[in-house]
Amino acid sequence: MGFFSQFFGLDKQEDDPSLPAAVFDDNDVGLDRASATAVLAEIDVDAAIAAHENWKLRLQNYLDQKSSEDLKPEVVCLDDRCDLGKWLHGPGKQRLGRYPAFSVLVARHQ
Repeated sequence: MGFFSQFFGLDKQEDDPSLPAAVFDDNDVGLDRASATAVLAEIDVDAAIAAHENWKLRLQNYLDQKSSEDLKPEVVCLDDRCDLGKWLHGPGKQRLGRYPAFSVLVARHQ
């Protein structure tokens, strides 16, 4: 189950497809079902999480001198290069930027 699917309450439909659409209007960020579905279509959060886990491993290998990869600090510090960062600074900001939790997500990603 994807992170945003759980967050938006979209996983409820799998449990009971007979539930009315209004059930999905009451989620943690107040998005209606159509808006929540649009967000899910824009980014695969589970893939973004996996990419970040891989990035942390690459960085740790570099720090442990187990990698010959050339990691430049002026590039590594940028938070808008990965898929999640691109989404956070683009479509995600447009759709969810008004929510305080979104600012927290951006800060944690940085």
